[in-house]
Amino acid sequence: MNLEFRKELLNDLKPIDAHSIHTIYNLSSLEILNIINIWLNNGIEAENLFQLCSVNPTDFSKINSLFLNALDELKVLKSNECEISKCAVKVIFEKMIDNKIDTELGAREVINIEGNLKLSCYEIKEGEERYAGNKLALERLSCWNRELSDCLDGSMLFYYTELPRDEALIKIKEEIILAAHNWIKEHC
Repeated sequence: MNLEFRKELLNDLKPIDAHSIHTIYNLSSLEILNIINIWLNNGIEAENLFQLCSVNPTDFSKINSLFLNALDELKVLKSNECEISKCAVKVIFEKMIDNKIDTELGAREVINIEGNLKLSCYEIKEGEERYAGNKLALERLSCWNRELSDCLDGSMLFYYTELPRDEALIKIKEEIILAAHNWIKEHC
């Protein structure tokens, strides 16, 4: 994963989003300790957060355990894989919308999150069919992400064909941001 992407993803990470990001991205001890220091400096308090300050940075199992206990103490643990994935998608989309994460990189990462999500965690009603790309309702993003890939690799485009490729690229990225914005409005 792109280091700039990861750095920005963790920047200003709120406790309510931390469990999801930690679960999906397997935060390192150093990343967890950096997050904890920021939280403590911002007045977020929990007994397990204070305990983390005295732990050896190389003792990942203790840091991980105390971090999860702190998140539980703060009442922000997510209950299932779908909830965890939706929260991570929301964080990435918000950072894409705020132009803190590159649109192309963020869209690709969201598609990866959905691809790694088990279909079994999505409730399927009797008689309803779902395909793998519909687990988090990211169809619009998937469509524009394919169009973005085609635009970047010189393949035939289905949208904005009247524009020069560099202008089409800008429009496609705008469509991805719009899809992200609409997803947040509909699902959060």
